[in-house]
Amino acid sequence: MSSTRFLSLALFAAVFSVQLNAEQPDSLPRLTPRPAATADVASPIMTLNGTWLFRTDSSTTMADMGVDQSVSWSPIYVPSEWVMQSYSVQPGTYAAYRRTFDLPGDWAGKRIKLRFDGVHSSCRVWVNGVDVGEHEGGFTVFEFDVTAQLTPGSNSITVAVKSESVADTLASASQYAAHQLGGITRKVTLFAVPELHIASLVANSVFDRQFRHADLLVDMAFVNESGQTAAPAEFVCELMDPSGEKVPVAPATGTLGSLSPGELARRSISIRAVDAKKWDPEHPNLYLLRIHVRQDGRTM
Repeated sequence: MSSTRFLSLALFAAVFSVQLNAEQPDSLPRLTPRPAATADVASPIMTLNGTWLFRTDSSTTMADMGVDQSVSWSPIYVPSEWVMQSYSVQPGTYAAYRRTFDLPGDWAGKRIKLRFDGVHSSCRVWVNGVDVGEHEGGFTVFEFDVTAQLTPGSNSITVAVKSESVADTLASASQYAAHQLGGITRKVTLFAVPELHIASLVANSVFDRQFRHADLLVDMAFVNESGQTAAPAEFVCELMDPSGEKVPVAPATGTLGSLSPGELARRSISIRAVDAKKWDPEHPNLYLLRIHVRQDGRTM
């Protein structure tokens, strides 16, 4: 189940449309919606914020930072800029972050995503010594699927970050900040989703010319990340008002056919909202959209 908040709704007209198509996943990176709940998992989201280990060494490469654990490390808090904790990294060289964590036992059989909300501004990531990928750009969120690299019990993450990279220069970030901007500067999370799950989700409200009624447009993609064909499933959309009560309308539903391993299926729903409650600073009307994925009558 995944949740997102958006501008919405006093009443629904029970009118919606579902567009169906299935395709193989494209090569573009995507951000998996973090689940509010995952079947058979007590807590599907783990924060990796807090105290990490940190070191700098101008004589090593980014690859060396990920595998050489023989040198000494110092504590550093994440998220934060390293300069704010009295560390300095020479321009063009690398700093490394490292921490360990215990993988929950009930995450077995799930797909596990490692999400960085921001690393400034060029980095490479290792999980248990295995290179899982790199990212450039200090202000964009990115994630890796690390299911294959994790093991039961204790695991480690190492992140090598370049000081004053090309991305930093193009953004003029350090120049604007008037100090060297670098480090794991935003939240780090690990989360577990079912093998059949929501791969992407975008919800928008579009008002009519009188700014009274609105159409809620929800674009979703579902993916089968198991090694076998997934059984047919369905999804159910529910709306909660600002007090947490269900809006008294029939939920918008749709179906998913059998998806092959790695197959991606896109669904789009449009729901007419009558007399939609709007958001502004004096009237922050936030509603909660919940999307349940069900297979064989069971919420995933």
